[in-house]
Amino acid sequence: MPNVASDYNVFYAPNATGLGYYGGAQADLTAWQTATTFDANSVEDNPAFANIYMNILTPLSSTIDNLGTPITGITTDIYNNPRSATTPDIGAVEFNGYTDDLSLVNVKVDNGRCLSSNDSIFLTVYNVLGSAVDFSINNLRLVWDVTGPAVSTDTITITSGTLAYGLDTVFVGSGVDLSVPGIYTVSAYIEANTTNPVPLNDTLINFYTHEVSNPFMVSPKYDTIYNPEDTTELMVISSYFEAGDFFITEICQWAGATTGEPIGGKPLYLGDDYVEITGAPGTDLGGFTFEKWTSTGSAPNVRHTFPAGTFLNAQGTYLLSTYQGTTSLGDHHQVADVTFGYSSSESSLNVLKNPIGDIVDAVLYGTGSTIPAAAGITTEWTGAGTDGTSSWGIRLTGPDTDDNTNWVKATQDPNVLNTGVTNPTAPSPVGFSWSYNGSVTSTLPDTVVGPYTTNGAYVYAAAFTDSLCGLQVDTAYIHVAMPLATTSMTAQSVCIGDSLELFVDLTGTAPWTLIVTDGTGNDTIPGITTTPFGIWVFPTAQTTTYKAVKVFDAKGWNYSNDSIVVTLDYLPTAEYSYTVSNVTASFAEVDFTDISVNADSVKYDFGDGITSTQANPTHNYTSNGTFNAYQVAYNQCGTDTFWLDVIVSGVSIEDFNTNYQVDVYPNPNNGRFTTDIYVDNTEKAALHILTMEGRKVYAEDLGTFNGRKTINIDIDLPKGVYFVQVQMLHGNIVRKLIVQ
Repeated sequence: MPNVASDYNVFYAPNATGLGYYGGAQADLTAWQTATTFDANSVEDNPAFANIYMNILTPLSSTIDNLGTPITGITTDIYNNPRSATTPDIGAVEFNGYTDDLSLVNVKVDNGRCLSSNDSIFLTVYNVLGSAVDFSINNLRLVWDVTGPAVSTDTITITSGTLAYGLDTVFVGSGVDLSVPGIYTVSAYIEANTTNPVPLNDTLINFYTHEVSNPFMVSPKYDTIYNPEDTTELMVISSYFEAGDFFITEICQWAGATTGEPIGGKPLYLGDDYVEITGAPGTDLGGFTFEKWTSTGSAPNVRHTFPAGTFLNAQGTYLLSTYQGTTSLGDHHQVADVTFGYSSSESSLNVLKNPIGDIVDAVLYGTGSTIPAAAGITTEWTGAGTDGTSSWGIRLTGPDTDDNTNWVKATQDPNVLNTGVTNPTAPSPVGFSWSYNGSVTSTLPDTVVGPYTTNGAYVYAAAFTDSLCGLQVDTAYIHVAMPLATTSMTAQSVCIGDSLELFVDLTGTAPWTLIVTDGTGNDTIPGITTTPFGIWVFPTAQTTTYKAVKVFDAKGWNYSNDSIVVTLDYLPTAEYSYTVSNVTASFAEVDFTDISVNADSVKYDFGDGITSTQANPTHNYTSNGTFNAYQVAYNQCGTDTFWLDVIVSGVSIEDFNTNYQVDVYPNPNNGRFTTDIYVDNTEKAALHILTMEGRKVYAEDLGTFNGRKTINIDIDLPKGVYFVQVQMLHGNIVRKLIVQ
């Protein structure tokens, strides 16, 4: 092989027929070196990776430590740790070699039939490196921790036995508290000692998740009844009950096909291949095993044992993805422990076994399929299978007859009971009962309650005594809230002397008889055929409560009532008071206080051409005098007007010298106007423009003059009322300015 070089490698192939192939099979490193002239500095040895189960591929063996050769420019390993400049390690990882080490490679817990605070934990320890470990000489301490709805932690100390190099063993502990149903997470580690010096492979954090299902629970736990004809099916889902019969009802080998795709599309959790298993609703598949074989297989290439608590849904179905998919227990779906993908045209044998290994159902998929001898099928299936090529697959559409009768290629409907398929009946458990108010109502796990004639809370208790786990009790709560006759309006109001139509929504079956009251007596209205039904009322009291006392429909059902309150509205009464709060040389500030009655809104006219809709406004008067102000009060029933004169005095708007003249024109204007001033004495003057609040928005020095002076002003002002003030040595002259 020209232009190829190979050296400084570690070869290890314990299960291979030879180390490599070069012109023929080369049995070992010596033969390889002779045949290739390569690898003069390579070795053949076990690198003793820290934990191949966890993909921790750091070598630990001291026999291959420091056997590499320096390469210019390569100063760190794959983890960016520094390499030795003189004796680096072979491979991508720089490591320290050891002669002994152990590794924690697996940990799991398991719960028994009963909820218990003393379940088991299983920890697998592997002898990675060195010779056999004698635990009587080198004690090993394992520490575990289980968290979830209940929490427990403990240690296991191993003081006897041996563990040979290259082998693993399982140590079992107790005291795991799995007494509360839910999800548990398991962590563990082994402590360092002489034969376990490397911490790299000793710890498993949140390594294993285990779900403990409730072994005895009612479904539904809560339900609400709204219709007098409705009932509720109550069932008990329990691993204590005998499972009954299970059989396969759908087989899919291509969930990407268009033909046969379920209405609504593929569920997100579902794999590319799946099977559907049907049985009695709520029964437990725990302990049953599914296998999928090729026609000539010597062993199944798909295998899955359902854990305890694998309860069928209310339809009596459960899904198992045999290739790809995501376990979703809430959707009654799991992914097989061992998966394998089939094409839609590939034949397969699908087998379901009970917990003791007996075959309870078998189905052939594909017309060319044959039964492999190793599967052990005798009478569980006869004849050919059903073709599902280029589709989602095949489904059972009638009784299970152990042949291809009733199996068709059709639109799939995963986790819904197939049309034509009947659920088997689960065996009735001895000693089970449903009770209500202390009286037994049924001895079957599935029971129907209702219909009801009275609203309220109904509590049903399910009880069963298991031979190992004792008395089990769970409770279902049914809330009966059948529709009431209800009015469509609440807290309505009407003007005095007016009428009002109230509407009653009626439920049930026409015709109805309605009994209503206003508190003074009942009125019965028979023969009502439409809903909502209108009732005209003429309230005379300030507040009147109208109530639908009873409703009878064609079936005689009697409901409790609903009511509304109607309030009489009166005409409003307008009234206000005022206070002069501030007087300046330019204006008087007047505060108005609303004291109207029954008014939804008010409007003021201040008597000077200005109005306001505020309830308690403040208004500035720019001149003295008596102003004919008034208030109008409004509500839905009408209006009322109140007059109260406002008297203003003290505003220094009168001219201090009647021989002086100040004229502003045009007025009103748009901000462009002329001010004409006449004085008969020499005056030094200034012109100011003020807002109603007294804020100066314009100023001009007019200098000293005697006689007439004309000033043209062009200023951009918002619309409103302003004051032109001519300020002189002996006094001011003020004129109102209106900008429109």
